[in-house]
Formats: sequence, structure tokens, C-alpha cells
Amino acid sequence: MSKSDVNKELEEAEAWGRGLKPSSHTKRGSEHLKQRVEQAKKKAKNKRAISVRLDEDVLDELKRLAGEGSYQSLMNRALIEWCEAQHTKGLLQEQIQRLEKLASQVEDVLKTNKPDEAA
Repeated sequence: MSKSDVNKELEEAEAWGRGLKPSSHTKRGSEHLKQRVEQAKKKAKNKRAISVRLDEDVLDELKRLAGEGSYQSLMNRALIEWCEAQHTKGLLQEQIQRLEKLASQVEDVLKTNKPDEAA
């Protein structure tokens, strides 16, 4: 089963949990449902319940963007992407500092090797 298949199965399991109608190709056997619940439990193992206060308009927008999906999952994904961007930003800043230092060293070498203009 591919990663996208697993994600689709988890989405449908979450939909069942929220009382939504799954897509037409979903198997309805109890064994299949048990498997989907187990997959969802494994996915939730690394998560922790927290309490957070959000502006009402922010929460409304998250719910609108999530549609029938989970606004909490959407918020989690957005935070993951933000953290990854901060890490990337830090790496880029380090590289920029290294390049600036290297450029300064190159300028110094060029200045010391520059022929005298008076000659």
C-alpha cells in the first residue's frame, strides 16, 4: 500500500469517526474498519493534546480551509511547515554569513595583490 493510499484510508477513517459518509469504494467490513482504527491510533501516538487560545477569526479561517477535514490537522501541518522553514532560514543565514566572510577575504587578497597605480 502506497503512502497516498494510507493517507486516504486515514482520512476516511477520520471521516467515519466524525459521522461523515466515506467514499463509495470504502470496504465496510468490520475487519477493515479495525485496521483503519489501528492505523489512526498509530498516527495519533506521537501527538499530545494541548489547550491553545486562538483569535476567533483565525479559528474560523482554519475551519473554512479544512472543509470536511480536521482543522487541527491543518494547523498541525502549518506549524510543521513553519518549523521546517525556520530551520531552513537558519541554515541559509549561516551560509550567507560564510559567503560574506569569504567575499571579504577575497577582497582583502585582491587589494594586497593589486599593482601600484603609481608605477
